[in-house]
Amino acid sequence: MIDDNPAFLRAAKRVIANMPELELAGIASDAAAGLELVSKARPDVVLIDIQMPGMNGFELAARLRKSPAAPAMVLISSHVDGETLREAERLGVPAVLPKHDFVEGLRLALARATAARNQSAPRRKER
Repeated sequence: MIDDNPAFLRAAKRVIANMPELELAGIASDAAAGLELVSKARPDVVLIDIQMPGMNGFELAARLRKSPAAPAMVLISSHVDGETLREAERLGVPAVLPKHDFVEGLRLALARATAARNQSAPRRKER
């Protein structure tokens, strides 16, 4: 999970801890640390905040998509509008989750992201 908001990260971590089917591979507070985390942990899915200082979530998603072993991605944001959805679609990220819907919408967003990755990408190598 990559987000620069410590309060959101704490809350999201609690939500994920209560979902036994999920394992949190790590947390990064900016895109550069997120790239390193993804490279080392090789998660199946990455939750990426759109609005971060420096490299934003759209730029990070574009960089991650270039990898042959790209994880599924869910973009998260406090503000989701038509422009956000169009940019996510352009990047090939099918799941955008408003932060205010995180608890109720996380499972569906994860399912959409992984289904899209499984349909469009070659099988990832085993870890």
